[in-house]
Amino acid sequence: MTARDERSQHRNKALALRRLAAMLHQLEAEKQEAAKSGRFIANRTIERGNEVKAFKL
Repeated sequence: MTARDERSQHRNKALALRRLAAMLHQLEAEKQEAAKSGRFIANRTIERGNEVKAFKL
């Protein structure tokens, strides 16, 4: 991450660190959203399992 907006090296470093923190926060939020939607899809699918009891008439 680079920032060359300011003339001061310290301000550029602080700006680059803020941008990096924002980028990492966005990536973490996307990863959590993907995991959340994955759990939702897994619960949404209906599968037929084995019968617990089978009765004969």
